[in-house]
Order: sequence, then structure tokens, then C-alpha cells
Amino acid sequence: MKRLMIPIVLLFALLLTGCPSPTVCPPPIVVTATPTALPPTPTPVAIRWDSRLSELGLYVLDMPGDWDLEAAWLTVAGDWATAPQWAKDLYPWNNLGGDRHAYGLAYTAAGNIQTDKGFRLSWPDGAAMVTADSSGHPYWANLPLQEGFDWAQTSGPYSWDTYGGDQVVGLGMPYPPLPWQPQASALGGVHVSFFAVWRQRPPQ
Repeated sequence: MKRLMIPIVLLFALLLTGCPSPTVCPPPIVVTATPTALPPTPTPVAIRWDSRLSELGLYVLDMPGDWDLEAAWLTVAGDWATAPQWAKDLYPWNNLGGDRHAYGLAYTAAGNIQTDKGFRLSWPDGAAMVTADSSGHPYWANLPLQEGFDWAQTSGPYSWDTYGGDQVVGLGMPYPPLPWQPQASALGGVHVSFFAVWRQRPPQ
């Protein structure tokens, strides 16, 4: 009886562990997984934003791509003096003279102005493309705005963006009076120009 118990015990151990005894089996192999490095998360870019844009209902759509919106502001009646002081301090003067345009400026990751960068002005039933080079301006790509809008009721009909960049939504000629200029008056909308600057994100 004792002779049968030993094989039975060994058989039971073999079924449970796959080994007849701890002295016969090799030590277990421990596999350590190497953690996979995750790609770095892009740092959110703080946008320099003219508060008058918010008063008119403009906003930014975060779009896929590596061109971040860096700044946006407006001027009234084509007067560069009506731009925010920070815009006049940081960005090249617009000397084209357009008083109801969308203007776009693109800086590469190296800090150079890219004059052949494409921009797009969109509206509900169409769109137009432009570059600074095709605009005939040394820095700013631009296209005219034709439609007005009641800023107290809705956003403007135009959107403005560069390929692979965030989109500014709600451009147009606002009907008077303006939130910051109650005495303003104009038929078809006050002549306002919108400026937006994009900067290419450095490669990760």
C-alpha cells in the first residue's frame, strides 16, 4: 500500500504543477515587461485674443494639424491704430489698406513668415483660397468680406483658417451699433477686418 501512495502523490503533483517534484523542476522563468514610452502630449498654446472678437461672437475650433492659432484681433475701418497695442508691438504692420478683410499670417516652427502658406475663407455655400504671395502683400494673406451679420443674434457667416491649423469662426461685417462703439453706424455692416496668426508646432 505504501508503494502505491508514492506514485499517486507524484502523479497528483504532476497534474497540479506539471512537475513530479520541486527538486526535479527548474525554477520558474520571470518575464518582465518593458513599458512602452508614450508620445509626449503637446503643450496647449495660449492664444492672444482681442476681447472684441468674443463680443461679436467669434470663437476658435481646435482642428487636427500642427499649426496652432497664436493670436487674433480686429481693426475698424482699416485703421491699424484700432488694433490692440500688443498686436502692434508683436506683429508686422498691415499696410495694405483693406478695411473689411480676413488677414492671415503664418510663422514656421523656425520663426520665419511663410508667404506661400495656404489660407481658406469659408462661408455656408462656398470657399476661397489664398496665400500672401497671391495677395500681393509681403506678409499677410487676405480676402475681402462681403456679408454683414447681426452680432446680437448670430455669429458671422465666415470661417478663416490655414491648412492644418485651427479655425476662427464667426467673421463678417457686424451690424451697428458695435458693443464697444454704440455710436457706430453703417449700411450693410461696419467695415471690420480680422487678423489671425498661426505658428507651426515644432516637431516632437
